[in-house]
Amino acid sequence: MGISNNRSFLAKIKFNGEDVIFYDKHSYGMNFSSQKNSITTPQGPAKTGDVLASFTPDIWDSPEFAYFIGHDDYSYKIQFRSGNHHAKYLGTASDSTRALRIYPDAVSATSFTLYDSNLNIITLDDITSTNKSVYLQQLQGPFIKRQLIDDQMYSYSGRRGNLVKLDIEIVERGFDGIENYGFSRSAGHFLRLDSN
Repeated sequence: MGISNNRSFLAKIKFNGEDVIFYDKHSYGMNFSSQKNSITTPQGPAKTGDVLASFTPDIWDSPEFAYFIGHDDYSYKIQFRSGNHHAKYLGTASDSTRALRIYPDAVSATSFTLYDSNLNIITLDDITSTNKSVYLQQLQGPFIKRQLIDDQMYSYSGRRGNLVKLDIEIVERGFDGIENYGFSRSAGHFLRLDSN
């Protein structure tokens, strides 16, 4: 499975419009020390108009940017490009029972396919605007869904739940290799290293 640089892109990411954080940065998620590297969002479920669990992480903790590494089979590996887990990959267990979490390398990470709102497979070639909401499916596996944990916070995995949208804001399309890019804190976004 070869990398398709033309289909690769760098984007800001959110789940259902919310920042991505890890369990160890969530007030309730801290109770799950063995899953501290699993993905959640700052907001818990709303009850009677109030949000039960809310946490605003430091911007440098959160994986705000991700590199979508396109492959010839229309799949993507997703690598975080900011936050405490910079350069690590998004993945889940092969049986899809575990929550989305970070993996140290591309070999152990999960490949995903992207789907539009009509559940058609798409790649960067099909995304004509800067902003797009997509569904993630584990390659040859289930779609990523959201599950409620103890009425306090959300988990994201291939288990039963509600389909979740991954909101992407494309920063740069089709580039030649991630080694040429770095995050500029002064500019507040990614730049080519030769322009930092």
